[in-house]
Amino acid sequence: MIVYQQNCKTFMADVRESNIDYIIHQQFQQKLNHRTSESEVNSWKNSMQYMKNVLESNAVIIELKQWSEAEKMRFQLKHAVSNSIMKYLHS
Repeated sequence: MIVYQQNCKTFMADVRESNIDYIIHQQFQQKLNHRTSESEVNSWKNSMQYMKNVLESNAVIIELKQWSEAEKMRFQLKHAVSNSIMKYLHS
């Protein structure tokens, strides 16, 4: 899901003017029909500041997964393995 899509110049201005977190949160609410925590919004703001700094230095960032999603997947895998072991022991 894309919640922010602008050219580099606009992105830099949105971060510099401290509007980026508000813009992303507005789109997040509109697309998912619910709000998120203040700490998550602050995380976006910090990440976008870092991204701006990297773009100014002509580097590239690739974010593979949100940590919360990675943690949820780890829990699900652990739970699935536990269930498989229990089924094996009871058969």
